[in-house]
Amino acid sequence: FVAGQAGSVHSYAETGLSALVEHVNRLLKDSELECTPVTTPKEIFELQKNGILFCHLLNKVQANVVSMSRVNANATTKLVAVGNQNIVLEGARKIGCKLENISAEDLCDAKEYLVLGLLWQIVKASLMSFINVKHHPSIVTLAAPGEELEAFVKLPPETMLLRWFNFHLHRACLLQDIRNFSSDIRDGYAYIHLFHQLLGDRCPLSLLEELDTKIRAENIVRVAAAHLNCRGLISPEDITAGNRHVNLAFVAFVFNVKPGLVKLPSDDEEFKRLSVARDVLDGQVQRLESQLQVERVQQSMVEQLRDELSRSRAQVAEQSSEASDLRKECSSLRQLLATQTQQMKIAGGQLPDLQLQAMESDWRCKEAENKLKEAEAAIKQLQEDAAVVRTQFGKIVEERNMLRKSVEDERMQLLKQIAELQQQLDASNASVEMLTKAKEQTEDMVDHMKGVYERQSVHVNHLKVLFATHQNVKSLAHAIYQELSMENLLRQKGPAAKSSVLDYIHIDRKGVEEPRSHHFLLRDCFLFMFKMNKRNDPCEVFRVDDTLIDTISRADEHYVLLSWLKEDASAGPCLRLKFNDQEALQEWVDALATASEYWTGAKHRRQRARVR
Repeated sequence: FVAGQAGSVHSYAETGLSALVEHVNRLLKDSELECTPVTTPKEIFELQKNGILFCHLLNKVQANVVSMSRVNANATTKLVAVGNQNIVLEGARKIGCKLENISAEDLCDAKEYLVLGLLWQIVKASLMSFINVKHHPSIVTLAAPGEELEAFVKLPPETMLLRWFNFHLHRACLLQDIRNFSSDIRDGYAYIHLFHQLLGDRCPLSLLEELDTKIRAENIVRVAAAHLNCRGLISPEDITAGNRHVNLAFVAFVFNVKPGLVKLPSDDEEFKRLSVARDVLDGQVQRLESQLQVERVQQSMVEQLRDELSRSRAQVAEQSSEASDLRKECSSLRQLLATQTQQMKIAGGQLPDLQLQAMESDWRCKEAENKLKEAEAAIKQLQEDAAVVRTQFGKIVEERNMLRKSVEDERMQLLKQIAELQQQLDASNASVEMLTKAKEQTEDMVDHMKGVYERQSVHVNHLKVLFATHQNVKSLAHAIYQELSMENLLRQKGPAAKSSVLDYIHIDRKGVEEPRSHHFLLRDCFLFMFKMNKRNDPCEVFRVDDTLIDTISRADEHYVLLSWLKEDASAGPCLRLKFNDQEALQEWVDALATASEYWTGAKHRRQRARVR
């Protein structure tokens, strides 16, 4: 507890102060200050009295926000320290800190609750400055469905952090969102789910089984220190007590270290190019703002020149009025002199007095003429000054018009570039949507193919079992199809079905060739041979998955030779089918190969065609 103004009492948690001091040490780790790193938390109140520490800290938050040339490094007196602290307050305002009831004297007197309030705002500004689309482009994935991107990027960083936290909680299949960084996370469950999404098995969900809240918080701090390099930024007491400031700073640090967001296609070269273009536009906007500032200064100069010209005109009018009065007085004096001279001629006895009056009148007339000349000279000088002012005013107006035209041209060019960038961004968003749809279609196709493969695997395994338990090919086919009539076999579903009436030559075991004409039907890996007048029961059934196929083409005769090997690898029975043309032969060869490879998974042993 510390005493405040008007007898008020303020309190703060020492663990929260330790976390803020740890942030300060991280920001100033590369500085050349002798007072860093701060060893004990409360030491910072004394170290900041001269203002130098906070000046360096502000420059780490935003480069060159404080001009160090203005800072007195030898602040040994309070008067010099107050000057430094005024520079600190000026820089703090530039980065957005609210400084109500905080003065330079309060900082020099090390009023702890005021120093702590300013320190928290500086640390918060440093952490929140990276939570935006510029530093993390993938943060746009946190926008709500139907939310405009312009509205999303204007959200406060704290709101974006809440969305990011809840995004990972949703990935963990949690339905309850957190709405603050105090009471909603003090039990530690949200932290465990967040770290499991970011770190995987390095933060196991078995930590949720701990019933003691304090031990659970200690486990969270241990995992964060080991894998996120944030030792000292938060304590178990900060979590269990729901310290909002420390938890907010900690979550912001975790976001900057490991956001865990999906990288968008626009994060690649295209987005980098757009970011460079945006930086160029920002530079042009700043230059335009400086030009507008120059124009405002010139406008102020024009107003001053106008005022000066008005005063000059008033002085000219006043001098002209005085000159007119002098002319009138001089004319009256001349008339008086002429009258007195006339009187002097008439009255000779009063000559001395009249001469004296004439001399006095002549002196007054000359004095009036001198004043008139001075007034005319002053009027002439004022007119020359007014001409110079008019010339300068004309030049300034011309420069202002040229500047306005230049600013307008650059503004139109910027608007055109912004429109082009918006089109490119829309095209990138469209490509992202297209890629997303393609990904979904591919996943659906993969799921479908997995289902087909599983069903085919079951069927193939079933066939293998049947192959192993039936030695006779016809009984095996009967076990599979139940009924071996031609109509039933044609109704069966399968990848290969070929039916034709063919002439063939059957070579028996004695080597005698016997020409015959039968109806052949290929179903799966079986070749059924029916007599022309008996289609309910095949006379022969052959398996084609262990058959050697040879094609023979000569003149107008085309054959497929099917031969089987015995168990001892000696030559077995053969079957030679005759076709009318090469096309029909090729169709049957493809059907035989497809049936064999599809149902058995073995490569068909097919010999090269020989022309005889």
